[in-house]
Amino acid sequence: MAGTIIVGDFNSKNKQCRSPFTDHRGLVIENLIDDNDFVILNNGQPTYSHYNGTQSHLDLSLVSNTLGAKSFWKVLDNTLGSDHSPAVTHINVHLSQELGDNDKFILSKADWESGII
Repeated sequence: MAGTIIVGDFNSKNKQCRSPFTDHRGLVIENLIDDNDFVILNNGQPTYSHYNGTQSHLDLSLVSNTLGAKSFWKVLDNTLGSDHSPAVTHINVHLSQELGDNDKFILSKADWESGII
């Protein structure tokens, strides 16, 4: 099963994410969701605390609809000193990887200066 996961601080506001209004960035995210059948995992908890005590929903977790029912999202209470609260996205799928007998890294051929391995 293939799926897409997009998470981050989108700095956007959208009523679908419990913001009081939708801004231009929020419309872009809304179109992305609609055009690609994504699911918003956010549960309504705010993720950003403004200096004046108000809160916003700036951090989002989006997944393809094939992963939506197998995923959940939560905001942690400890901000670790940030104005953003950590958001945890959990995807409940089992990943399997088969390695062949010939899979190995040849480290002597790596170009460490350029970062190409």
